Amino acid sequence: MKIVFDNNVLISAALLKDSIPFKAFEKAVKNHNVLRSKNTFLELNTILFKSKFENISIVIPSYFLEKF
Repeated sequence: MKIVFDNNVLISAALLKDSIPFKAFEKAVKNHNVLRSKNTFLELNTILFKSKFENISIVIPSYFLEKF
């Protein structure tokens, strides 16, 4: 199955490890073909490393972004 995630879901997944979006992302990566685009990746990367998230513990961004 091919799956596409909206960046809002991906951001929630990256910020909240025990969230439903995180669990959905992990399950999708393990069991399905997650579709992605360069533009989506760049937007996600830009948002996650904004200063407003500076004091928030992001779920291992490199691990998260590698899978994406």
